[in-house]
Amino acid sequence: MQKQQKYFLFFFKKKKQNKKASPNNDRIQKISEKLNYIQSNVYEKGKTQKIDFTEEKANDLEEQINEYEEKLEKKIKTIKDTIQQLSKFIQEDRFLRDSQFEKKQKDIYVLDQKLSQLLENEIIARKDGENKIFRIIDDKVNLIKDEILNENKIRSDTIEELHQKLENELPKLSNDINNEKNEREEMDQNIMKKTTEELLKLNNIIQQEKKERDDSEQSIFSMLKEVVNRIKNEIETEKKIGKIQNKLY
Repeated sequence: MQKQQKYFLFFFKKKKQNKKASPNNDRIQKISEKLNYIQSNVYEKGKTQKIDFTEEKANDLEEQINEYEEKLEKKIKTIKDTIQQLSKFIQEDRFLRDSQFEKKQKDIYVLDQKLSQLLENEIIARKDGENKIFRIIDDKVNLIKDEILNENKIRSDTIEELHQKLENELPKLSNDINNEKNEREEMDQNIMKKTTEELLKLNNIIQQEKKERDDSEQSIFSMLKEVVNRIKNEIETEKKIGKIQNKLY
């Protein structure tokens, strides 16, 4: 009987030691209480056979507890491995998102440079075209002025010649000279009118070209602004999604 009591004391001491390391403390405590209760009954009744049966039950319970602890440790290890895999996946995903964000920033910078260069080239081309038109207009105006000056000189020379003839020839030529003078004046008026009309047409062409250039530049600026705003919105959306995912993980 004393030997059996020593065995139970050793068994319960072992259970108390395992209690500190086992995650199933409550269950072990209940089993220990049942064993204490069984032990008390055995001691009171003094039945050796009952003690042997109790020892066998205690051994079975101990084996079940050990088996349960092994399964629990395996599950814990599996959970830890899963957590490590998830952590690795989150880090890789975060690195990928950071790389994509950096790439998008570079793409935006390159696109901005290309659009700026395109706009600058368009402005230079417009200015070159405008300068070319102004040179053509200046050449044409100067040509018309030269023609008018030559015509006036010829006309003046002709009138002077007619006056001289009028003084030297028959008086009847005076009437013809006056008619010629009126015709010349009318012709001068027609030429001046035609010149004015040509200048007005050229001015309208210049104004139309300027309006088209301004509309084109405005369209390019609007397109550039729309593209930049759209890319900025996409970046903001990516940032918000990244923040939400960081909070979830």
